[in-house]
Amino acid sequence: MARAERRAQPPQAFAQKSDAGPHARDPRAYALGVSRLGLAREQIAFAAFGGWDAAGARWFGYPTFWVNRLGVPAEQLGPGPDGSGPTLAELDRFVSGWSAG
Repeated sequence: MARAERRAQPPQAFAQKSDAGPHARDPRAYALGVSRLGLAREQIAFAAFGGWDAAGARWFGYPTFWVNRLGVPAEQLGPGPDGSGPTLAELDRFVSGWSAG
């Protein structure tokens, strides 16, 4: 699909971790995407704002991109994100080059 066509189409589905209710570090918060979207965790791209959230998403098994808008150093909390960058343009390139399992 041409880049312009892909951008013109809205996401088919999305879930917000805040909808889960439990504290952000609780695995139930990350499991919301699997249950709401009906996909395996390997098929869901997770975009994180905080480094701690990127680590939690990777720990859960999501392919993860950290939108590091503030340019802060990476957290030392375990697995790092699969990709990172300061803007949504880098997130777009990550998703465009990523193939869901």
